[in-house]
Amino acid sequence: MSLREEGDTIEGQISFSREDVLTFARITGDDNPLHVDEEFATASEFGKPIVHGNLAASSFTKIAGTKFPGETILIHKEITFLRPVFVDESYTLSIKIKSINYELNIGEFRNVIKNKEGKTCIVFKSRLKNTEVFRKSSE
Repeated sequence: MSLREEGDTIEGQISFSREDVLTFARITGDDNPLHVDEEFATASEFGKPIVHGNLAASSFTKIAGTKFPGETILIHKEITFLRPVFVDESYTLSIKIKSINYELNIGEFRNVIKNKEGKTCIVFKSRLKNTEVFRKSSE
């Protein structure tokens, strides 16, 4: 299914390796031991290393960058972290178009990352501008 109309939804599996987390830490400078130090993270309330929240939430970008033709610009993202995302575990990412403003060529999305038990880990709203996808078709 494509993402073109209000209500359109796609789902896919995502996961993050230890190498993904270490690369993200190196790029961003966020070397919080909850992410990069297995011994520290194991002794924490989480019991194991967790993925950076912004790394997990950036999984939406892969979809936006591959499912939409032309120039796609992320103009807003609002994230709520409810549960941790762990390294080397599989999660479901669901992306739904909530509304489209054809005048401004902007789609508003609701994105959810759920764990294997179906519990929501991250919810994020985003707005994308794309003049090819979010425009009124001429009839």
